[in-house]
Amino acid sequence: MLLRKLIVATALGFLASSPVTAMEYYQLTQAEMAAIQQEVANNLRDPTSPIFGGARAVIDRSSDMVYVCGAVNGKNAFGAYVGAEAYMGALFRGQNGVSVFSVVGIGGQGTAQHCRQYGLL
Repeated sequence: MLLRKLIVATALGFLASSPVTAMEYYQLTQAEMAAIQQEVANNLRDPTSPIFGGARAVIDRSSDMVYVCGAVNGKNAFGAYVGAEAYMGALFRGQNGVSVFSVVGIGGQGTAQHCRQYGLL
């Protein structure tokens, strides 16, 4: 798990240094959205509580990597919803049609700023 996050963090570092023109908007499938939402939920304090907003994605055709940003509202330790927060991560599209999403960040100014920089939030 740590290795996967390290690989994704490296890939997102590359994204930050890549020209925006190298990216294309990418239409997520229902199966990909399900994988994304499941992984984001798994990273929340209460995985049964998320309310998802929209999600947008770009694909880097040179690496076939899909970068995703979206919004999620989850519960805090007191059981109250905290308000929508940005999440970001990378979607690995397997040749067998199975997609795996790795969350890099949820919440915080850095996550939201990164997503806004690429028009994904």
